[in-house]
Amino acid sequence: MDELKRTIALLFKRKGRSQMSEKEFVFSASMDMRWFPPKDSQKLLDIAIARGAVSVKKGQIIPNFEVSGIEIPLDFTPSAAILEMPPKEDLFAKLLDHLLSHLEVERKDAISRINAIQAKMEVEIEVAAILAGEEHGLDMSGFLDEVEKEIVDRLKSGS
Repeated sequence: MDELKRTIALLFKRKGRSQMSEKEFVFSASMDMRWFPPKDSQKLLDIAIARGAVSVKKGQIIPNFEVSGIEIPLDFTPSAAILEMPPKEDLFAKLLDHLLSHLEVERKDAISRINAIQAKMEVEIEVAAILAGEEHGLDMSGFLDEVEKEIVDRLKSGS
């Protein structure tokens, strides 16, 4: 997670802002920094969301950690391995996989819908994923206890 946090912190420090749009994030990682092609930069954002390093609120990407507290070496460039980070058996990834296995939608469209719900309702990403499934008539009740535990644990740890 250290490399992921350094990567995110550098993007935000370079912009000098505490939040940015999804397009700005992807553009910054691909065009400004020249780290990855746009498709991989989007994957970087998806990983950051899934691992809880950033949140999406009102259409803006916001780090879930203090960016100023992250030390970044002058020659820092994220490795390609960052795009292969396992989502730590991430609950969001499980929810997304459940949605994708039961609905005929593209991954990016499902994530966009989840992000839109999260921004509109100002809820955690996992709650937004449950609501997206419910919108399509999926029974998401089997995930409720796990989502509640995840959110409570996150609040307790302050991330």
